Amino acid sequence: MHFVYTKRPQRGRLDGRVLIYTGPNRADTGRIVVSGSVASGNDKTGPVFTVWVLPRAAALDGKVWSSIRDSGDDRLTCGSCPRKTVAAGGDGSCYTHAAGSQILSGGAASVARAAQRESPGLPDMLAPLMRIIGAMDGAKSVRLCAYGDSDALPRSVLALIRAGRDMLRLKSLAYTHEWRDSPALLEDHMGSADTLDESQEIRAMGGRSFRVVKSKDEISEGEIWCPAAHRKDGSLIRSGDGATCDKCGLCGGKGSKGPSIVILDQGPKKSPAYRAEKRALKKERKAAALAFANAVADAERAALAL
Repeated sequence: MHFVYTKRPQRGRLDGRVLIYTGPNRADTGRIVVSGSVASGNDKTGPVFTVWVLPRAAALDGKVWSSIRDSGDDRLTCGSCPRKTVAAGGDGSCYTHAAGSQILSGGAASVARAAQRESPGLPDMLAPLMRIIGAMDGAKSVRLCAYGDSDALPRSVLALIRAGRDMLRLKSLAYTHEWRDSPALLEDHMGSADTLDESQEIRAMGGRSFRVVKSKDEISEGEIWCPAAHRKDGSLIRSGDGATCDKCGLCGGKGSKGPSIVILDQGPKKSPAYRAEKRALKKERKAAALAFANAVADAERAALAL
């Protein structure tokens, strides 16, 4: 087991980056790279310490997304998720695939460089824990995971991340498709659901679900629209205009309580409803910009008339 620290964050700056682990996944079916960083430029999430779980071969390849897409190595990191790449037996509908080259190439590029400089394993857990805590500086919550599933992590690695989160009293922002095989994850993870039946099964287990839907009329009793992406009626809101994930805090499994969450499919196979909402949002933004421009022009004319 290898725990590697790659960059010391400067206090007050949200640029900490830590390579948490390289080694076999929990099922011991292949090698993975686990990293974390604080993302400060994401209008939807806010300042969140984000964990990435990548196949090690893809991280070292440099062309992370194309390597995963062609090899199907996301089977090592994404478990039974039906949205995996087609090469891994999924349907390829994961939201990360919609802009795979951007989502996976940015943060993953630095991880790949660090993974190539892999250093010997550390003798105890204290040093990597303190380094993870250092990299979490400035975050409001911990996201598991931007790519991959927490269940792919060896339990000792997951325990380290949780310990850092809990010591800093950060919120949990976590999701898993492995809620049937690893129901204990539902304590601080949302159960990822792809159907209403799955959502109801998760809730019957005492957990809370995060469900992707194709249309606005699919929401059911006990569910609400994601406050960071939708208004209460299901219409889309511009990123940053809603409640950011770090302030919302609803996606923490049983620990954060509250209703289950639904969101319109934003993956590469976007639903007609999502596309229609995006068009409506674009019109709304244009109308607002035009109204502002007219107001400025009216003010200028009024000033000239004085």
